[in-house]
Amino acid sequence: MSLVQDMQDDAERVDTKTSDGTMKDLVGKGEEMIELTATIEITKTELKDLTRRYDELRKELIPEAMQVAGLVTDAGKGKYSTASGATVSLRGDMFVGIQRGQEETAHEWLRKNGHGALIKPTVHSSTLRAFGKEQTGLGKPLPETLFNVFAFTYAVITKPRS
Repeated sequence: MSLVQDMQDDAERVDTKTSDGTMKDLVGKGEEMIELTATIEITKTELKDLTRRYDELRKELIPEAMQVAGLVTDAGKGKYSTASGATVSLRGDMFVGIQRGQEETAHEWLRKNGHGALIKPTVHSSTLRAFGKEQTGLGKPLPETLFNVFAFTYAVITKPRS
């Protein structure tokens, strides 16, 4: 027997003893909550699938297709317009983090190379990312033995103004 059926049976038994319908209303709210829980789980799964596809489009398929179409400059920039008038452009970004177990050595490297001000009790990931982008732009990539560095290009949509 299902939980919903058990609740309905309980409500019918209790409801015969109450005249105001309070238990029936309470059981209804419980049923609604159970239905919403199922809907939320389905929606979370759908959102994960949609997010995965969105990331595939923006991080892989569109940048690759733009490259093949000759729409990307040597600097990795490029853009085009869609039929709806939206602009799709490319941006470069990167993830930067200290290699596990290399924290002290990475901090030493930062100090030795004049970047000790970045070191806090913890280096915030956005600070490290900005630093990594800056150093890469200056032709001084971070040592990969100390830092996880993953540079990538992704597509960005700019909707036309209405």
